[in-house]
Amino acid sequence: MSAKDAHQIKLRNRIKSIIALKDDTPLSVSNSLGMNLWQVYKYNDMKKGADFISGQIIYLQPKKNRGSVDYHVVRKGDNMYNISQFYGVKLERLIKLNSSDKIGKRGEKRIYLRKALFENIIITESEK
Repeated sequence: MSAKDAHQIKLRNRIKSIIALKDDTPLSVSNSLGMNLWQVYKYNDMKKGADFISGQIIYLQPKKNRGSVDYHVVRKGDNMYNISQFYGVKLERLIKLNSSDKIGKRGEKRIYLRKALFENIIITESEK
């Protein structure tokens, strides 16, 4: 059975994605789904040679510049890459929008996924 048959393609933030299975590699996914290897790495903000973790979300199309929700409340174990993958937002954009690649302790910080909300909060807080 090919990876195409084994994976159920779902939409996340209007982007086609699958969940990595135990033996999936970027090469096996790209071959079975008719993609170029560079696309798998680029669409998932991965360095060349990196591997998947079982259960990881794998995007089959480019991620978006904004999330389908306004923000994410940081939880224990979160990092910018995981948040980027969960919401289908480009990692570079997420870092730029939040002015950092680091996140605070659980419950202490929101990671903004949309520019408009982020700008409104800055204006509102500076007016106080």
